[in-house]
Formats: sequence, C-alpha cells, structure tokens
Amino acid sequence: MNHDQLERTVQSGLATAQELSQFQASTTMLASATSTRQAALDAAYNAGVANLSGAQQATLAAIKANKSWSLPVKYLVASHTQAQWVALRDALANDKISEQLGETKDATAQSLLASEGAAGAVATASSNLGALKASVTSAWNTAVGG
Repeated sequence: MNHDQLERTVQSGLATAQELSQFQASTTMLASATSTRQAALDAAYNAGVANLSGAQQATLAAIKANKSWSLPVKYLVASHTQAQWVALRDALANDKISEQLGETKDATAQSLLASEGAAGAVATASSNLGALKASVTSAWNTAVGG
C-alpha cells in the first residue's frame, strides 16, 4: 500500500498492527523525502539568484511570498494586506468573468486594476515581463537544451 492508502486505513480505524507500523515508517520516509526535496529546491533557487542584484532578489522573494494568492505574477511583486489582496483578486475575477459573458465590467474593479497596474513595482514588473519574456524564454531553452 502507498502512504495515502495507509493513511486512509489508519484514519478509518480498521488498520492492523502491521499497517500501523507501515504507516509510521511511510510517514517517516515521506517527511525525509519532503525535506530532501525542499533542500534541493532551495539550493536551486539560491544558485539561480546568486548573481542577481539585491533589488532583483527582493522582487523574487516578494513573488515567492505572495504566490499563494494565485494572481498574475506582475501583481505579486507588491505588498498588500489580506483585504487588499482579496479586493484585487475579486477585481481580476470581475474583469475575466465580465469579458467572458460580454457584460459591462464593474467600474470600481476597473479603477482598482488601473491603479494597481500603475503602481511602481507592478508597472515595472509588467513592463519587464513584456520586454524580457522572449530573451528569458530563449535563455531557458538554451539552458535546458530545448
């Protein structure tokens, strides 16, 4: 049985002593593998940012810290309160849904998106994404042999 199956069996209360033992061993192995994976990801990230400026590293750190909001990357460079993130997410959803349904977009949502788009860090990120996308894609393809 794999870890998930063992976990469900244990949670159901129907696990045998052997399955309990297997689950404990599996949990330990999973934790170790997860830790090893995270260490490899951290090492790759650190190697990737080593030659970047402090400002570039700070921007990437902000994107990494804000990625849980699942918004377009240009918005993740800014710092917001939870309420501001929710409002931005809602404004983007209104924009997308209104466009799909052919309806008029909410003026307040559009105003928020306009002000966010004009904000320093977001405007810079948007500009850089547009201007540098082709060169970054080319460098990536060269690096991975694509």
